[in-house]
Amino acid sequence: VTASVTPSVTPSISPTVTASVTASVTPSVSPTVSATVTPSITPSVTPTVSPTVTPTQTVQVSIEAPDEVTEGTSFTAYVNITYVEDFDSANYDVAYDDDIVEVTDVSDGAINGTNIPVDDWGFIPEGVQGVVRIINNVAGAPGVNGSGTLAQIEFSVVGSPCDSSDLQFNVSESVVYDRWAQEISATWVDDSVHVSAAPTPTPTVTASVTPTVSPTVTPSPTISPTVSPTVSPTISSTISPTVSPTISPTATATASPTPTPSPTQTVQVWIEAPANASESGSFSATVNISQVEDFDSANYDVSYNASVIEVTGVVSGSINGTEVPVDDWGFIPEGVQGVVRIINNLPGVGGVTGTGYLSQIQFDVVGSVNDSSYLNLSEGVIYDIYANEITVTAWLNDSIDIVP
Repeated sequence: VTASVTPSVTPSISPTVTASVTASVTPSVSPTVSATVTPSITPSVTPTVSPTVTPTQTVQVSIEAPDEVTEGTSFTAYVNITYVEDFDSANYDVAYDDDIVEVTDVSDGAINGTNIPVDDWGFIPEGVQGVVRIINNVAGAPGVNGSGTLAQIEFSVVGSPCDSSDLQFNVSESVVYDRWAQEISATWVDDSVHVSAAPTPTPTVTASVTPTVSPTVTPSPTISPTVSPTVSPTISSTISPTVSPTISPTATATASPTPTPSPTQTVQVWIEAPANASESGSFSATVNISQVEDFDSANYDVSYNASVIEVTGVVSGSINGTEVPVDDWGFIPEGVQGVVRIINNLPGVGGVTGTGYLSQIQFDVVGSVNDSSYLNLSEGVIYDIYANEITVTAWLNDSIDIVP
């Protein structure tokens, strides 16, 4: 074709050019066939424009509140989320009995140490207690990975003892999105609170006064001989000066040092890891904890298949924005992969209250495609600032699969 294209031939070729060019397209012909080539390019462009889709994931969003609250006081309920990837935004309604509790404020949450802003909140309908709508939105478009808290809801107790209120999600108005604006599948778990009477502290003083009276009266050696000859007048004059000054100082001293014990509480601890990890890659797993009060320390073992994954490091956790230091970690037995023991300890005696994660474990993948490993918790114990063991209702495990 190239040899036959000359200026003199152009008029005679125009009826037959369509059939012959299609069969033998060469680089030199491209300027003349640009109009007919355009349609054939379109199908090859389409695949390159399509965006990368985030992998399917499911999460659990739950309300965590104290089991019991005292009349006339206030408390905090947490909207928690399990491990999520590329979190961007959420909105949800929380319904409650406004004759029992009232919302006074809503503040930001935190996922894996990253602040999750509450972009807006308000009552539905406006200004009427009973349903609060909360909107989260992470600035920019990077997304957040991990588990933690979406929001903290402050309540005042306006009900009476023996009242109770459900704290429920309106599921039809609740949704979570990733950074590609795709909806993340979520299950929504409710909670409830019960109102108890305010304690009366008076009995403590009365009990401590009684024992102090008897030792003060008996030591007087002159009482028994004086009683028989002089009966009533002598008893009143000798006893009263010695008894009255001794009671008042001892009563005040004994009443003050009574310690206040930590309230009974239960928590859950669970491992969160990605559903899968790439061959020869690395990943992190977090050891999460639900709402806890006055947390001080913990130790626990994490076991795994050492032929598939290996631990390379363990870093500190975070509860409600407060660092939870990893005081020590190591392999059991020493130097052998397969079980890692982790010890948390908060310095001082302040303790921390909230929800978050105790530690983050770094792993390398040493197995092959289609291998999998369990991630199991065992030998676990948690203490509060009073050295009381906190009851853990469940130590929840996880697993990971190796993909190409």
